[in-house]
Amino acid sequence: ELPILRSGWTVNPAGDDRPALEQAEMVRANLFEYLRGGFHTFLEQAVSAVWRGFSLFEIVARFDRDSKQVRLDQLSPMLPRTVYQWSRYPEGAWGCTQTSYVGDPNVGTMGSLSDLGPSFPPEKLLRFSWDPDGDDPEGTSILRPCYGGWKARRLYLKLEASGYERGAFGIPYVEVAPTARAGDSATVNEILRELRTGA
Repeated sequence: ELPILRSGWTVNPAGDDRPALEQAEMVRANLFEYLRGGFHTFLEQAVSAVWRGFSLFEIVARFDRDSKQVRLDQLSPMLPRTVYQWSRYPEGAWGCTQTSYVGDPNVGTMGSLSDLGPSFPPEKLLRFSWDPDGDDPEGTSILRPCYGGWKARRLYLKLEASGYERGAFGIPYVEVAPTARAGDSATVNEILRELRTGA
């Protein structure tokens, strides 16, 4: 992410003619002046596609009465876990339906389709995918190859912790002084016999 974040971002016109210069200025103003939250905040969310697999934004525009133009107001991030389903539109682009709530359903319920949020057509979305498999809209996280090793390591740590809880701390022993009374040794042996792992 860091090489992308620390780059100096500019907008270059597609040509030297007046329309190209005006278009470049419009894009520059929308990204660097009008965008709510600022361009850098948007960029921080956009580069999360590297480790999330994709990042998704709703394009929010507003009409500016002073200039009488539609301007980019916000690129509102949509977190990956809020995407309920993807929809392929006739032109081949992807839209999505968002969930309104991403937590666990209430006890005794399975959730319902009424929990779904709005659906967004492709023209309302800005999507970045990292290493997509074919035309998969979700992409593949750069951390995906690490998953097998991470899962195994996590399991090993759990087993190791369980072992320590259940008896991997060794066998306790007691040394009884030669001058101890005869009944003391029997009492100590009984205590050791009754000692239970995890107690």
